[in-house]
Amino acid sequence: MSEQSLLSRAHLRVQRRLPVFGEVLVAAGDAVQPWTVLARAHQMPGDPYVVSLVPAGRMVPDPAVLERGLHVAVGDTVAQDDVLCHLPGQDVRAPVAGRVELISLLRGRILLREDPKSAQPVVVIDAARQLDIWRAMLPMYMVRRVGEKIPRGGVIAAAPGARGAVLHVVAPAAGTLERIDTQTGYIYLVRPVASSEVRAFLQGHVAEVLPGEGAIVESEATVLQGVYGLGAERWGELLLAGEGDLHPAAVAAEAAGKVLAVGGRVTGAALARCRAVGVAGLVAASCDGAELAAAVGHELGSVTGREDLPFALVLTEGFGSLSMHPAAWSLLRSQSGRSVSLVGATQIRSGGVRPRVILYTETAAVRRGGDILPGGRVRVLRGRYFGRTGMLVAMAEQPRTFGSGALLAAAQVAVDGAGEPVWLPRANLESLYAASAAPQGTADGQA
Repeated sequence: MSEQSLLSRAHLRVQRRLPVFGEVLVAAGDAVQPWTVLARAHQMPGDPYVVSLVPAGRMVPDPAVLERGLHVAVGDTVAQDDVLCHLPGQDVRAPVAGRVELISLLRGRILLREDPKSAQPVVVIDAARQLDIWRAMLPMYMVRRVGEKIPRGGVIAAAPGARGAVLHVVAPAAGTLERIDTQTGYIYLVRPVASSEVRAFLQGHVAEVLPGEGAIVESEATVLQGVYGLGAERWGELLLAGEGDLHPAAVAAEAAGKVLAVGGRVTGAALARCRAVGVAGLVAASCDGAELAAAVGHELGSVTGREDLPFALVLTEGFGSLSMHPAAWSLLRSQSGRSVSLVGATQIRSGGVRPRVILYTETAAVRRGGDILPGGRVRVLRGRYFGRTGMLVAMAEQPRTFGSGALLAAAQVAVDGAGEPVWLPRANLESLYAASAAPQGTADGQA
């Protein structure tokens, strides 16, 4: 935790939007909980359509010629049959209503994303006519089965044509083959329906409704920032699991759907147990980097939040075997049994996004650390020693040149377990404890 890891009565204001337009279920002023559904949408995903500006077999004209004939730009919304490009002797029209996502003048193509609201839920294909066969014979020429999912452009049926040619019926849109009608010769495709909803994530109130999209939620809360985290947004009742290390035996079945807090290190076996039990979140002081990578199934990165984890993880101190700062643990202990929200998304480099735990309390401000001074404890935020702690030995009077060739303000740090002190960029360090305020038993960075 850095000096500003605990914020008193932070005023939070977040926009919560659907990925597509839908129905807003709340009104301005409504009280909401983290799990409250603000808006919901049931729509078909829009298929991409690549529209060629020149007929097949012809050379693509000079890009300047195509540019002069364009009637649309990237981002424009078009209706079905709207003119996309006018060329001598022809107009290229939109096959569906949608939005222009890409224009390639060199290739003579436009990428059009279908508007989900105008997409037809069922696509009817006159397959017997396209194949020039008797309607009753259609099942003989099918290459797909009823119930099979077919991508747009996928072949559904095929039959021999004149002079050795093969006639194909392709899916004009992605869908599931629902029925083959031998009376009419039609094939029926059902388009997929995507359901999405957005929840409040915070305990607070609706400050403003965003028509068709969602709402703006405001809340008063205390924000506990971590050093590293994994996983997306989660919430649940806070359940304390002890001040020491977390082992599998301490993760009981009643922890399902709750947020566990532990004052020490979480083991790899405990992470596996949390997954099996179904905890919503885990707040711990530290974790061994190799064990955490094994639990996730891949190497840890500097940008997180999209991992395949059923819970969110927030580490308040970093990697290794570290204990949680007493101020942080005292705050969590005071909120046991109350709802909390947390998100593990981390961005170590540009942007500086930290994982965080949101507690709905009026706890007074808690500060620690301060300026980085010789004798104080620091944590490394980037580079070879990322996540490790140590004692600041000295500050360079002049900028030093590092391996990258950059000339930067530097500090000499005795990194725990690294042997001789090393010079590191000052920007890669954060203060943990001032030299005069190091808690007892944490001089070596261990629990």
